[in-house]
Amino acid sequence: MNNTTPSSSVPPQPQQPQQQPQLTIESATAEFRAGVTAVLRSWSPLKTAVESQWGGLMGKEKAEFLRTHIYAQFDYSKANIKNDSKAGAAMDQYDLEDALAIYMEE
Repeated sequence: MNNTTPSSSVPPQPQQPQQQPQLTIESATAEFRAGVTAVLRSWSPLKTAVESQWGGLMGKEKAEFLRTHIYAQFDYSKANIKNDSKAGAAMDQYDLEDALAIYMEE
């Protein structure tokens, strides 16, 4: 006689893949702005220029203008509202690089 009893445990059910929260234009924009702010605040040449007033007495205002200019150039929410598939950011990464170089020279 076999004294083994069948296991009463239920076989594990396959786990459903966790759904990622849907990224909205608002949440993507907030994350982008936070990233831009973090990068500009940690960018040593910009910090030094502002602290040393290399851009004049309005260095902080100029740095803030740079930040808002970048926001505006990469604003996809306007394109989304228009439902225009060709619309998007006003500049790409290469245009941004050129704009930053010009900005730092001035």
